[in-house]
Amino acid sequence: MSDLGDTIFSYILPGNREGLDYALQRLELDHFDTESRAVSEGHRKSDIHKVFWSILLDYADRYGEVFDKRHLASLLRNSKVDPKRLILYVEHYHEYCREEVPQHAFEYAVDGLIQERHRKLTGDAIADSWKIFQDGLEINGVTLQGDTAARDYLSGQLSDLDSVLADEAPEGDMRGDIDRILADYQTRRDNPDQAHGVSLGIDFLDEYTDGLQPGDFCLIAGFTSHGKSQFCAQLAWHTAVIEKKATFFATSETVRDVTMHRILARHSRLPKFGLPHGLDLNRILRGTLTTEEHEILHAVGMDFMETAELLHICQMPSSPTMAYIERRAKAVDKKVPLDLLIMDELRLVHSEGKHQGERERSNEVLRRGKTMAVGWGKGRGIAFVSPWQMSRDAFDKAKDLGYYQMASLSDTSEAEKVPDLIITILRPDPTSNEALFQILKNRNHPTMEPRPVYVDFRTSFLGSSSSAVPERVQINDALGNESLMSLLPS
Repeated sequence: MSDLGDTIFSYILPGNREGLDYALQRLELDHFDTESRAVSEGHRKSDIHKVFWSILLDYADRYGEVFDKRHLASLLRNSKVDPKRLILYVEHYHEYCREEVPQHAFEYAVDGLIQERHRKLTGDAIADSWKIFQDGLEINGVTLQGDTAARDYLSGQLSDLDSVLADEAPEGDMRGDIDRILADYQTRRDNPDQAHGVSLGIDFLDEYTDGLQPGDFCLIAGFTSHGKSQFCAQLAWHTAVIEKKATFFATSETVRDVTMHRILARHSRLPKFGLPHGLDLNRILRGTLTTEEHEILHAVGMDFMETAELLHICQMPSSPTMAYIERRAKAVDKKVPLDLLIMDELRLVHSEGKHQGERERSNEVLRRGKTMAVGWGKGRGIAFVSPWQMSRDAFDKAKDLGYYQMASLSDTSEAEKVPDLIITILRPDPTSNEALFQILKNRNHPTMEPRPVYVDFRTSFLGSSSSAVPERVQINDALGNESLMSLLPS
């Protein structure tokens, strides 16, 4: 057996269920594209391999076994395969069953097929990038052209390959994990009032969710200008400053500068700065603060520097992909292990595949967000949060009812299915600073009926009232009641 695919099928088809399980864990249909040698007129080896692989997969799903010759012939006859091709498949089946292949040769062939696939994809990515660089190339209905587009495309494609190579999921029996599981339980028991994931920073949300756990995928759903981005800014601030955990914030909805200013404005509401309502973001951006407020802004900036390394804010390019976001975030994760990834927002992310329309694109991006959250760091997982835009029709219905429903997300089917947590924000009165927060979906905990939350757009503050500061923020305030002047450099 010289072909890798032949070796694999010669090991499995004699009824080797263990070999089939091993191959199913590591191979997909596209892996057999790398072997396209002609075996007869109009027939390629890769086509035969794909047929056998598809039948293996289907039969294993149905019956838990490797198919036999009788099933092969019956299936091919029922699919009205040309008799000559039917004979070809049966002949190959007999050939595979006659060969004796040792286990090490089989595993070598599986690895080889994966490596061949990676080589092919790498070559295709480089070739397409060169076309984009030289003449331009249409991909997913968009013409990419120039050196910047070529670099972004190539980096995104290579990131996908790196993810496959570097992030194989952990596996094995549980003997090595029992101590860790018991220690985690003891920690939870000793700290019953503490959110054990990434806290959302609003008390009643944390009571219902116990925070975001590694692998959780969360959507903050609402209509335009209802506070989704402000919630994300406060969440990033709270995670870094209050919880001392690392966050990667990818911004496409807003420029990086404005996002940073929002977070500093939120920081200015801490009690130690003496401003119950903080510094007005708009006045910071326009440069119209009073002399005293300017001094406070300087103190806010110096104080925030203590935790600034825990918050990485990345401006997305004009056509970001999930692969691009993942590559940039993983570069940060190598320096500071991340606990939270925020993408503001997913509807502006482009898909890497070819799709019929907006719905298919959105569905792929949502699925990729969930798999990224679960598979992060070789199965360590990461909490992934993104705003999600509700339609005008969904908002109008919610305004009449006073709450959103799961049907509000029906314009994109995966938005209902994929997330572990869906938090909705509803502002029935656009002139009011009050919004209704609701937990519409909560995979591991109860859902929550709408509750009022005060939203201060000037400082990206969200809380149960306009002056609410969570008690734990005051307790964790490292500087306590020190004067403002002690925050300023001498």
